[in-house]
Amino acid sequence: MLSLNIFKAFLSGSCIIVFLPFFITFKSLENYLNLKKNRFVDAYYKYSILCPLYFGIGSVIAYLISYYGKLDLHLTFLIVSILATILTSIFVTYQKIYNFSQKSWYQYYLFLFIYYFIAFNVIIVNILKILLS
Repeated sequence: MLSLNIFKAFLSGSCIIVFLPFFITFKSLENYLNLKKNRFVDAYYKYSILCPLYFGIGSVIAYLISYYGKLDLHLTFLIVSILATILTSIFVTYQKIYNFSQKSWYQYYLFLFIYYFIAFNVIIVNILKILLS
């Protein structure tokens, strides 16, 4: 039963409803991001493959923390959303993927936090609760 629930957790995090809004926003900001065309396409392609895996694994981690730690599912998804935001921010900053001004970086971090918060704490956790019921 646990393995089936882990699969459901991965499925809830990797479904298209979770990451499609980010792809649409990312594509609409193509000129604002100051990326050369080849680098933009490369980043977009890589993220389209990694995004479902990233959110799926994050969902599994949140579920396992909840299961083994006997913690509320919403609390574990909140923790994972914060950790995922921090990890993504560190990776993007140190890899110098974008050429932002200081103000644009702050806007990016805020957008990322809001997006991850909604993705994990509204969309994924509710999909998972439906799948688990």
